[in-house]
Amino acid sequence: MKPILKEKLKRLRDGADEAREHLAAQLFKLNDVVEAMARESAKGYRVLKITPPIPIDLAKTQAALELVNQLKEAGATAEWFPRQPSDTNAGEVFFELVVRW
Repeated sequence: MKPILKEKLKRLRDGADEAREHLAAQLFKLNDVVEAMARESAKGYRVLKITPPIPIDLAKTQAALELVNQLKEAGATAEWFPRQPSDTNAGEVFFELVVRW
């Protein structure tokens, strides 16, 4: 029974990782982020906060890492700040990406 449960848990973790990667690929598209930066800049801001739509940690996803690298190469700063979900029973500590230019 234990090897079966262990394999099921691995599949669940893998499925969660795939879902996170998919969400991050949508949220951290470079062109969309640059457009959002332009909207904030037009208001006078030099900062953009990108918060996941649900309280899960996307900071270590491939899409997030690539976006942060591209922004830093262009001269922006990108930092992750921990956030607590409003309902601590329904989520995990997650991170908001703050981009400054």
